[in-house]
Amino acid sequence: MLDRAFADAQQTARLDGVHVNYLSATPGNIGDFNGIKIVDLHDVISDRFDVHADRNLPLFVRDAAKNWHRKSETALIGSFDRAIAIAEEDREDLLTSDEWPSGKIVTLPAFFPASGRPNGAPDAKTIVFVGGTARANIEGIVWYLRNIHRQVTETVAGSELLLVGAVADSKAVKDEVGRLRLTNIQLVGHVPDLANWYGRAAVIIAPILSGTGMKIK
Repeated sequence: MLDRAFADAQQTARLDGVHVNYLSATPGNIGDFNGIKIVDLHDVISDRFDVHADRNLPLFVRDAAKNWHRKSETALIGSFDRAIAIAEEDREDLLTSDEWPSGKIVTLPAFFPASGRPNGAPDAKTIVFVGGTARANIEGIVWYLRNIHRQVTETVAGSELLLVGAVADSKAVKDEVGRLRLTNIQLVGHVPDLANWYGRAAVIIAPILSGTGMKIK
């Protein structure tokens, strides 16, 4: 379906170029396109394979699968004129392949304008995590709750963790808070503007264990 839609778009829109946002969404007929081809590299599966692989599989099977993904993704990226990495470490990692000339991969960091200015001074004992319900957010904050949070509480008496965004509505997160009997956590949930929540924080955490590119928290 994607290949057909891409072919139809070429005929009707007479495209000069195409910018693919996800490598995994690359049309199979991209090689037939004669215009400029650019791809973003924030979803390279082989870079986060170790985190998401089935731990019940033998190590040699996981390694073989990771290498297969790496080779197939390298070949797929090779069909583009330019590739954009949003972190320099991703660019350097990809350049270890002999198939890639240094000028073909560029780094273009992600950035976002601030929507407003926080009111007041930060609270010295407030910790903030902001995130949606993406798997990496849920896994990351659950890991933090299990392994780090009690140490922070013991070190900084009266500290409080605010979970802002849809991650606070996750069943896995709520279950973990209940299982660990954590009382100094506020499940804030969705808010219309993050400025004041960031402004309240003495520390903003981003315990993201998987994914490629820059952790844009």
